[in-house]
Formats: sequence, structure tokens, C-alpha cells
Amino acid sequence: MYKRFTAAFVIVLLLFMIIPLNALAAEGSAETLTIKGDGVSQEIIFSRAQLEAMASAITKDIYSAANNFPTEKTMYRKGVSLLYLLEQAGMKGTPGQLKFISSDGYTRTFTYEELVKDARYYYSPNGSRVSVPTIIAFADSSKGFNSMSPIELVLTMGQRVKGEQNNPWFVKYLQTIEVISSEPDKWPQVTFSQTAGTEGMMFELKHSNYDAVKIYYTLDGSDPDINSTVYNVSASYYQPDLNRPILVKGDTEIRAIAIGAGKRHSLVSSSRTAVGGEVFTDLEGYSWARTAIENLCGNGIINGMGDSRFAPGEPLTRAQFAKMIIIALGETTQKGSVPAFKDIKTTDWHFPYVQKAAELGLLKGYPDGNFRPDQSLSREEMLAIMVQSMGVEIATEDIPAELLRPLACENRISDWARPYAAYAENLGILEHGHMALETGSGLFFNAREQASRAEAAMTLYLMLNQ
Repeated sequence: MYKRFTAAFVIVLLLFMIIPLNALAAEGSAETLTIKGDGVSQEIIFSRAQLEAMASAITKDIYSAANNFPTEKTMYRKGVSLLYLLEQAGMKGTPGQLKFISSDGYTRTFTYEELVKDARYYYSPNGSRVSVPTIIAFADSSKGFNSMSPIELVLTMGQRVKGEQNNPWFVKYLQTIEVISSEPDKWPQVTFSQTAGTEGMMFELKHSNYDAVKIYYTLDGSDPDINSTVYNVSASYYQPDLNRPILVKGDTEIRAIAIGAGKRHSLVSSSRTAVGGEVFTDLEGYSWARTAIENLCGNGIINGMGDSRFAPGEPLTRAQFAKMIIIALGETTQKGSVPAFKDIKTTDWHFPYVQKAAELGLLKGYPDGNFRPDQSLSREEMLAIMVQSMGVEIATEDIPAELLRPLACENRISDWARPYAAYAENLGILEHGHMALETGSGLFFNAREQASRAEAAMTLYLMLNQ
């Protein structure tokens, strides 16, 4: 009796052990990878068995990875080249973005450039590096190629620089790759917050997507890139104490850039500090324009109003803007010529700038022959001058409908100025967040409102960065 019970128990136990294995095998055999989207000519579905049989496209490589704690690890992986799979679906030119979707609904988007075109490497503990491809892995080991075992499909890529925190980008349970033809947006710019410390100025670098990007910076005036020093070493929810403010003791220019998955690098932000130099004390509430104001001031393009005031909220005058745009364009002014307008004298501080702007056709007078230098400039007038200074010639009858669409629902734009506002948006010089507000139906933008000095600085800064 006891022996029969024991034998039956063993049989039942074996069945419980076998069933999960069979279930897993069935699940593995049903695992598929779909590639679709407007960036490929056909939707294509690969079974796991087909992926494992692609001998010419399968590669085994060592990958170095780091998470955003940060900690580093090494892994051995086997899989199929991502580029090869995209080519099988018939890529239409160069895609803009790649969206990876897991079977549990998780998604992560990358630019095609950062996954396929950017060089990626395995960084060994001894400091050497080996180029590795971006793959869809189906086997893995932490010890070596001889001990690999099957894993669920997972996006795997190398590091562009040693320590790059690429591990959060490894999309597990991968089921779908959507190839998107549209160009990716840029990340918003880095902003600066500075406070006086006992040893100098303390700078905090901030970003609206702080944990989605890495902020890289330089202190020598050079433009930062992915090889520069990282500011936010850890994610804010892990070890925020590692992300320390930067101490600046003397004349210094900090430049910073935001780099993250799925979008193009941000424009470079810059902030200057000078011992005994001009520091504006009235920029509270203007964090969106602080970088632009400090950068343009540091480069001699704009000036303050005295007493450490920039007067960011005051209206921009036509004379002030004439000086800004001419200096920004690097144009040479001349003295002694006959004034182009009746109300401009050769002794006026703004004479050479107004004269040059008139010569270039950027600023025009009024029918009575006057320029009205102290009259405020509207936002749409400012944008029109900016667009023209970038060499854009507008034929109003040939404006593409697609160009006008973002501002189609906004009625606070003069008819003559609508093409200029549309081109300003298309060229990336219309600031979002303060001047223009994004909505589901397009952009809200009061173009007829007076342009402030802060808005002029921001628009000019965006133009120069283009």
C-alpha cells in the first residue's frame, strides 16, 4: 500500500514538473517578432525559430552595460542584427524613429541614428573597447559563451562611451518593432540655477525631463557632447546626492547639453559667471530665458539696462532690436553716411545699427519717412525680421499648407505675418512654453502682443543655435 502511494506520488510530481516545461516550450514556440510601420514597405512577422535559424545575421558578442543607480555589469549575448531585420521588412530610406513594444505593453522609442548609426562598444575592465552591433538577443549568459541559455527576445545594444547607462534601454519580452519615418523632436534645453556660496557660485543644471536624459557639460567654453562630464550621474530616485552642484570660483562659461533616447540632442545651453562682471539680478521668473540672456550678454550681443538690470519684461524697442540683430549677424557698421530716416541722427547711439538694418532690408520705416526708434516691436514683427535675416524669401501664394497647419487655429496673427510665424515655427526659433503654448489642436500664439526683451533674447538665441 505504502509503495503504491509513493509511486503514484512520484508520478504526479513528475507530471507537475513536466507540464510547466511543456507549457514553456509551447510559449517559446509561439514567440514572434513583428516589424511594421510607415518606414517599411511591408509588415513582416518572424517566429523565434526563424530568428534562431538566420545563420548569416546571428552574432555572439560581449556587452558592457550600466544602469542609472549606477552600477555596471558584463553580459554575453547571442542574437540577430537589428539592421538585418529592418532590411528584411524593406526600409524606406532612413527612418526617423524606432519604437519597441513588449508583450506586456511596455514601449520605448529611439532614434534610428542612436541605435544603428552611432558606434557602440563593449568596454572591457582593462579599458579596451570592441565594436558591437545592436541586436535582438535570444540567448544570454553572465559567465561566457559556453554557458548560454535561451531568454525572451530582448533589444540589446553597446555603449557609446564607457559607463553610458544603457541597461534601462534593453527592452525585454520584445514583440513588435514599429519603424517610423517622421523625424524625431529635440530634447528641451538645459537650464541653470545659480546661488552664491562661501567659495564661489554654485550652479545646478536642470531639465524638464531630468531622469530621461543625461546632462553633459563643459567649463572651458567648448561645446559639450557625449564624451563630456555627466552632471546627473544617478537617477533622482536612486542616489540624488551624487548629482552635486558645480562650484565656479572665477570667470567661467558653463555649457550644457541634454542627450537621451528617442529624441535628438538639445541645443547647447550656456551660462557665464564673471568676477566683478555684470550679473543680472532681475531674472527671477525668467528661467525659460535665463540661458539665452546670459549667453548673449556674455558674447556681447545684448546689454543690460544698468544697475544689474536686464529688464526682461520691458517692451523691446525698434532701436534695441536693430542693434541686437546686426551684432548677432556679425555685420560691420559704418559711420558718417546720410541717415536713412528723418528721425535718426548720426549722433544717436543706435544710428549705425539702424542704418545697417535698413541697408539689409531687415527694418523699414513708415510712410512719413520716420523710423520711430523708441516704438515697441510686436512679436510678429520681430519674427518676420528674424526669418528674413536667416535668408528665407517668402512668396505668400506658395506657402505649403503643411507649414501653416501648426498655427491654423490661431487668429491672433496678422495675415501678412502668418507665413513668417509659420516659418519661425518650422525653423525652430519660436519658443515653446512661454511665447507659444502647445495644445492638442496646434499652437496658441498671440503674435500681435508686444515682444519683451526676454523674448527677443530667447528668439535670437534659438536663431543663432540653428
